[in-house]
Amino acid sequence: MDLNIFRFNSKQHKNQVIELWTNIFEHKSARNNPRLAIEKKEAVSDGLFFVAESARHGVVGTVMCGYDGHREWIYSLAVRPDFKNQGVGKKLMIHAEHARWVEEC
Repeated sequence: MDLNIFRFNSKQHKNQVIELWTNIFEHKSARNNPRLAIEKKEAVSDGLFFVAESARHGVVGTVMCGYDGHREWIYSLAVRPDFKNQGVGKKLMIHAEHARWVEEC
């Protein structure tokens, strides 16, 4: 599978991520609105938001992380249903873990 992991770029990925999250996550309260969650993450500007992108299918997965100075946290992991069990989530998690480790060195 042609899959690349990129840092989230609002101009390139925002609409696709909103569509993915809308289809996967329940948004029973306004605070879980995908657009609001993305805006709040962008305001932090920590670079710990990644997308898995397929050349043929666009954004097929995301991982949003945070770092409190001591531990890295995974806030959300999403994979398009038709891409599950193909290693997308695993690749995103490995990338997120490695990205934090590289920044600490």
